[in-house]
Amino acid sequence: MAENAPVAKKSQDDTLLAVLATFPLIGLVMYFGMNDLSDFVRHYAKQSVGLSILVIASVVIGIIPLIGWLVSCILGIAVFVGWLLLVINAFQGTKFELPVVTDLVNQLLKK
Repeated sequence: MAENAPVAKKSQDDTLLAVLATFPLIGLVMYFGMNDLSDFVRHYAKQSVGLSILVIASVVIGIIPLIGWLVSCILGIAVFVGWLLLVINAFQGTKFELPVVTDLVNQLLKK
């Protein structure tokens, strides 16, 4: 399931950047555009990339009438809950991995 691991010494700036990285578009820019990020911030930016992929999938699935709308709503709620978990854990300074999202992103990015 999800894994919480305390991170060794990080600054308040890293915590703030990690929280900002949880926002999908900001996380995308941070992950692909900034090379000098700490591992902690990069981790949350990577999780954000996964949430961005799920948001896009939700929109595409939402095009399908009735069943697509239902699946899209459920996926949207799941993405929101996942995002809240990321924000809370980033504030606390622990590395949190969303189970399905982490595997998906690791396969796609391999970084």
